Amino acid sequence: MVHDVSEVAPEGADRQEPPAPADGPRQRLGRVLAVILIAAAGTAAAVLAATSGLRNDEIVDRASALGALGAETTVARGHPPVFRGLRFPDLSPEGWQPVAGRRDVVGDRVALTVFYTGSGDGRRLAVTILFGQALPPPPGSEVVRSGGVSIARKVNGDRAVVSWRRRGRTTIMSMASAEHTDLVRLARLATPQSRSVR
Repeated sequence: MVHDVSEVAPEGADRQEPPAPADGPRQRLGRVLAVILIAAAGTAAAVLAATSGLRNDEIVDRASALGALGAETTVARGHPPVFRGLRFPDLSPEGWQPVAGRRDVVGDRVALTVFYTGSGDGRRLAVTILFGQALPPPPGSEVVRSGGVSIARKVNGDRAVVSWRRRGRTTIMSMASAEHTDLVRLARLATPQSRSVR
């Protein structure tokens, strides 16, 4: 953060400065990093603008797109993995390891996403948990029941998406070029057995 600082010019400040030295590798690297940060900030601002003022039935669809974005930080491995104080499903028995995460705001909801990688196949699974009251299934989804859990499934672009209620919060799982049956099974396994959730 840059602070506004007032300075009094020292004596002799009106003398002409010598020419600035030519840019070195550090200056060029600094410029490249600044451009990258500005682009990332622009992308984040565009996502925030695109997701503000959403209806509740639109939030799950928008949040499912977070699974296709890049990660912001690593996630401490554990059983279960914890990201920003929130416990995520332990999918290690199914061969999925948490590797990274990101925080976003979709509509009026904070969305935490953890990315998991499969064992040796390069696939990436995204699990997003939304804060606030549970949301309805997104329009155009099909609701199925598996092991007492109600799970909405649909396709968004090239991503298979399932959403359901886990520990009282709307949870979204998505993966590119995946079968819904695989995601439904993972969602059921990731949900503590209790009364029906959505």
